[in-house]
Order: sequence, then structure tokens, then C-alpha cells
Amino acid sequence: RRALPCSLALLAFPALLDAQLIRGRITERATSAPLSGVVVEVFGAQSQQRVAAGLSGPDGAYAVRLPSAGSYVVTAKRIGVRRVQTDT
Repeated sequence: RRALPCSLALLAFPALLDAQLIRGRITERATSAPLSGVVVEVFGAQSQQRVAAGLSGPDGAYAVRLPSAGSYVVTAKRIGVRRVQTDT
């Protein structure tokens, strides 16, 4: 009986099983201090459409769930900080 609720949860959210996760930590280059409040956006490499976004926490950590495996462009931006772009 205990396995049934877990099975139902997995069936109800199959997209979560296939999703990819990008995670990291954003720091200030000169001091290595964590940067909070940084907007992390992910764009399809071919479509150039935004597919996901997240925000870094107080420790500079972020995690963004992607719809599927593939090639993406990741950008990070915050007011007062130069924008950074990385191809993944």
C-alpha cells in the first residue's frame, strides 16, 4: 500500500523525470563573494527562445530545470553587474 502513492506521484508528473537540471553558484570575480538576486535565463541554442529561468539565492546558488536535454545558452544578469553568457 505504501508504494501506490509514490507510483501515482511519478505517473502524475512524468515530465519531472525527463527534465534536466542546470545548477551552479554565482560569485563576484574579484572577491569570490556570492551574488544573490542574479537572474539566470536559459535560451534554446537554435530557437533563441527563453525556455527557463531562475534566481540565485543568498549563497549565490541557483538551479534551473530544463524541458529536455539539448544545447542551450545560459545568461546571468543583475543590476550593477556586467552580463555573462555561456553556451552549454
